[in-house]
Amino acid sequence: MKTIKPDLGVGGAHLEYDLKGILQELQALFDASSGHDHSTTDKGKPVPSAGLADGNLFALTYFVADLPANQGAVFLSIGQNTNGETLMPRAGSIIGIAVASNAPRTGGTATFDVCRNGSAQGMTVTINATNPQYAYATAAKGAKPFAAGDRITVKASTDSAWAPTTADLVAVVYCQI
Repeated sequence: MKTIKPDLGVGGAHLEYDLKGILQELQALFDASSGHDHSTTDKGKPVPSAGLADGNLFALTYFVADLPANQGAVFLSIGQNTNGETLMPRAGSIIGIAVASNAPRTGGTATFDVCRNGSAQGMTVTINATNPQYAYATAAKGAKPFAAGDRITVKASTDSAWAPTTADLVAVVYCQI
C-alpha cells in the first residue's frame, strides 16, 4: 500500500497523516482484541467463526409483515428464510431482545419469544396497552446460553383482539460470544 502524506491546511495549522500507518495501527488493534491475525483475510470474504473474539456482540434481525390476529407461535422471518432459524457457529448467550412496530397497537396483545432449538428460553416481550409500539428485555451474559450448532429464532403469538393486522414488526435478538 502506498503511503500518503498530503499537507492539509486547517485554520493555519498544517496536518500530516500517514494512511498506511493508520491502517496498520487499526489492524494491530483488531488483531490484539480478537487474538487472531486477519491481515491475510481477503476483503469481502466472511471471517470464519474462529475469528469471532470472545465478548463480541452481534444482532440477529427477524421480521413479520402484517402480523395477523389469533396467531399461534410461529417463526418470524430472517432474510429470505421464512422458518427464521439462525445456526450459531460458536457457543455464547442471548443477552436481549427488542421489538418495534411500524404502527402502534390499537387492540389485543402480541407476544415474542426468543427460542433455542425451537424451545422458548424465557426471554419474552409483549406489545400491549403498556408497551403499544416498542418493548425489550435483557439478560446477563451466560443466563440464556447457546452452544455451537444451536438454532436461534423468535416466535410470535397474538390474541384474537390484536390490531392493527397491518402492522409490520421487527425483533432484534442480541447475542454475545
